[in-house]
Amino acid sequence: MKRVLIIIGLSAVHFLITMGFGILNFSAGISNFDNIDKAPSASNAITNSISNVLEFPLLLLFRTLELSSFGEFLPKFIFIAIANSILWGTAIYIIYKYVIKKPEKTRQT
Repeated sequence: MKRVLIIIGLSAVHFLITMGFGILNFSAGISNFDNIDKAPSASNAITNSISNVLEFPLLLLFRTLELSSFGEFLPKFIFIAIANSILWGTAIYIIYKYVIKKPEKTRQT
């Protein structure tokens, strides 16, 4: 049960960070709609890169395949964002538990 709570916590943190960077990325890039010749700023490029990493693999796949029409986009997007965060939370937990903090082998005497 403790593992599940840790994974849920990690997933929630990942989800909030992903949504936060998504909002930052959108708000920083919305000014480019007025002037399409303007190159994206460095902060916009950084937030875009961070968003792409956090959204990998499920959200980027969802956007690439365009799996829904605009009216159905938001509910499916939120569902896939939560699934993506659960995937990340599980991966972070497994990497920490079994790679970074290697389990100690018990000695038999």
